[in-house]
Amino acid sequence: MVRQMMTSEMNLTVERHDLGQKIFKSIAEEAPAIGMIGTLIGLVKMLANMEDAENQAGETGKTKRKLRNL
Repeated sequence: MVRQMMTSEMNLTVERHDLGQKIFKSIAEEAPAIGMIGTLIGLVKMLANMEDAENQAGETGKTKRKLRNL
């Protein structure tokens, strides 16, 4: 009877741990894809702002020239 209870408890513990391992394994499999999506979003945002940065650089040069003339 005790052996049967211990075996049952052990089997339940193994099942519970297997479920936890499956969850973490699935997260680990998806993590690189999520990272790549974040990288692509960052690149798109950076490239979208490059045009603005070129305009800002031109404005900065104009401002510096104005300050030198003061």
